[in-house]
Amino acid sequence: SPLNGSLFVAVACYDEDEFLAAWDETMLPASQALVRGVADLRFFTSNAAFGANRTRRARELAPIIYLDDPTISQEGKNRTAHPYFWRDFVLWMFRWSLKNSNFEYLVRSELDALLCVDTIYRALPGGVWTLGLARKCGYDDTFLLASRRVIASLARNWKPFLRRVALVESGGDP
Repeated sequence: SPLNGSLFVAVACYDEDEFLAAWDETMLPASQALVRGVADLRFFTSNAAFGANRTRRARELAPIIYLDDPTISQEGKNRTAHPYFWRDFVLWMFRWSLKNSNFEYLVRSELDALLCVDTIYRALPGGVWTLGLARKCGYDDTFLLASRRVIASLARNWKPFLRRVALVESGGDP
């Protein structure tokens, strides 16, 4: 059955086991929003070995979702993979979230950004909107908070239009 929290937190990761341990030991158990089910959190990775030593409770509060989309190139899938891989990976995260959750709002973040899920949940406004932060040039290290309609629009329009724009903007060949 779909997840029913109104806030869905999608955290991109690869092999940052120390950061995952910080989430598991400190952030997840302290979050009343996760415990009460008004927020859901998933870690997304293309690394099948990531998170192998997590506790049962941590796996229950925030499972790891492993990349299973054969249309995304797996070539060089690591921390230094091509930017096209990471863009497609993020879109895969959005599509998975839309399919498996009834969220109203989605937060997309990196594993090294320790978020207070409860504060974000309490601060959510109503309506259709998006808020983002890029700490440096490129697609990595971004923070995105958006309503479901914005995420659905990105996922729906990526292949027909937005992917081409992103490739041109990044200097790639569309």
